[in-house]
Amino acid sequence: NNIGVLPSGQNFGCSHTHDMTFTCPGRSDGDANAFWIANPNNYFIGNLGITTTVAFNFETRHVTGKTRREFPAEAMKVGRRGKIKGSTPCAEFSGNMAHSSRQGVNNYPRMTCTPGGRNRYENFTAWRCGVGMSAHNSPSTTMPMVGSRLVENIYGVRAGLSASRIELVENHITASPRHSSSVPLIVNKYGKTSVRGLEAAFTIDRYTRTWVRCHGGYTNARPGFFTPFDDPEYSGPCPNMSMAPAADVSEEVPGSASTASAEEVNEVEDALDDLRSKYQEEEEEEEEE
Repeated sequence: NNIGVLPSGQNFGCSHTHDMTFTCPGRSDGDANAFWIANPNNYFIGNLGITTTVAFNFETRHVTGKTRREFPAEAMKVGRRGKIKGSTPCAEFSGNMAHSSRQGVNNYPRMTCTPGGRNRYENFTAWRCGVGMSAHNSPSTTMPMVGSRLVENIYGVRAGLSASRIELVENHITASPRHSSSVPLIVNKYGKTSVRGLEAAFTIDRYTRTWVRCHGGYTNARPGFFTPFDDPEYSGPCPNMSMAPAADVSEEVPGSASTASAEEVNEVEDALDDLRSKYQEEEEEEEEE
C-alpha cells in the first residue's frame, strides 16, 4: 500500500545496457518510474503511481545493482542463477492504480510468468494516462488482464509487439474526451495498428466487448480500431455501467488513502495536463513519420 508521485531521476554514472556484470543499478533511473519492478515474483497490492513515464514498470532481466554487488550468493538463488527473464512466476499484481502517467503498467523485455503465481494483472485502474496497460510478450504465453478500469486514457490497452498475446476479461475501457485519436486497443503504436493485428493480439470476452461498445464513448475512433467491439456475434443488451472489480480482490485497501490536500492535488493535475499534451504531440509526430 504505497504511493509513488513524480519521482526524480538519478544518474549513477554507469550504464545498465549491455552490462554483463549486472552491477549497475537500473536502466530507467534517468526517467524514473513510480514503481520499477525487476522481479515479478513479489506481491504488488493496492499501490498508486503518478509519474511522467511508467507508473508500474516490469524490467525482467537479471538481479542487478546493489543486490548483485553486495549479496551475490543470494542473487544467484533468484530465477536461473540470477536470470529473471522467463524464470519466475508473477506472484500477484492486484488493485493497483496509475494516474496521469505516460503509461499505467508496462513490461520490457518480453515477460513470461512461470507457474506458481497468479500470473495476471487484476483490478488495475488507469486514469488519464497515455497508455492504460501494456504487455510485451510472446505468442507462446498470454497475459490476462482481469477486471481493469481504464478511464479516459488516450489508448486503453497496448500490445507491445504484433506477436504479443493479451486476454481481456471483464474490463472497462473509456475514451479520452480530449484526444480525437483515442482508441481502446493498439499494437505497438497507433500509426502501426491494423485490424488484423488487433484480432491476432487480443482475445476479448463478451462482457468487455459489450461494455466498451455500450459505454466506451469511442464516437471518433478511426475506422477499423473499433472493429473488435462491433462484431455482430457479440451484440446484445448493454450491461450495467458499473465498474465494480471482477476478480476476488478487495476494492478498499486499508491504509491506502492519500493525505494530500485539494490544493496539492490540483497542482499535480495542472502539471500532468501539460505532460499529457506533450505525449499526444509526440504520438502525432510519430504518425507523420
